[in-house]
Amino acid sequence: MRPTTTLTCLLAAAAFAATAHAQSVVTLYPTADAHTRDVAPNENNGSSDVIWIGRGAFWNLGNIRSFVRFDLLDLLPGNSNAITGAALSAYQFDTEPAAGGLDTNVHKVSANWDESTVTWANQPAFASQIWATAQTGDSFYTGWIDWDVTALVQDEITSQSHQGWMYKNTFETAGASRLGYFHSREYAADPSLRLQLNVETALGDAPVMTLAYDQLTAGQTTVFDVTGATPGQRIYFIYSLTGLGEQRVNQLGVTLGLRNPTSAGDAVADSNGNASFSRRIPAGAAGRRVWVQAAQQGGVSNITAARVR
Repeated sequence: MRPTTTLTCLLAAAAFAATAHAQSVVTLYPTADAHTRDVAPNENNGSSDVIWIGRGAFWNLGNIRSFVRFDLLDLLPGNSNAITGAALSAYQFDTEPAAGGLDTNVHKVSANWDESTVTWANQPAFASQIWATAQTGDSFYTGWIDWDVTALVQDEITSQSHQGWMYKNTFETAGASRLGYFHSREYAADPSLRLQLNVETALGDAPVMTLAYDQLTAGQTTVFDVTGATPGQRIYFIYSLTGLGEQRVNQLGVTLGLRNPTSAGDAVADSNGNASFSRRIPAGAAGRRVWVQAAQQGGVSNITAARVR
């Protein structure tokens, strides 16, 4: 019997079981992101694979306001209590040459905007409340920068209102200037380094490996990549069309963070702990919401959530 068929049988036979102190991580990638500049008020950067965050006044790049939106409201509709943490994460791969960072704040956007047309001149309204702060632009640091947006995500899931968020420097008239360069949703070389929202939920097991993929497009093939797996282990790629939940698979010794999970296929991790699986997305799946997770004996990945394009 093929392993995919075996896992499908296991999933069908496994009973729901809660796991004490379990925490899944759900990874969301933006449905839109762009940066705007006051020195180029009619410039649109929505198609760029780089998003600027910070302030570049010393280099005549101006004040920067950056916008991001996620397909957030389907995550845990009406169930914000299940969220135990949320981090808005951006990978800073380069900066302007200045030591030390400056505070960049996250604000809630209060009007609709379009990635392909947003500019400084037509930017959407935003609320003055600062929900999270982190420092950007330090030339001595490359790597992930996280904004703790737990309260913001809980608030928006409860209210079922999400127009997106804005990154804005604290002092747009101050002399100091620090600008960081980050990977936007158009960055193709390594999708796992794109701007992302990682949400911890009190469901399923904590991840021990990482799942990432480019995007889900109806009628096209998507490659699902896992890193951090145990070399030689068979990795199962599992999806749900109904959302988050808990499903115990005793034969693997894991609790998935998916409701009504279905096996899509499997692959064996190489000597570096990497595994890839290709799947053609059905032509009629456009608009469907899909949650995906990988599992091996004794371990699971994060969960990715996306809407099929």
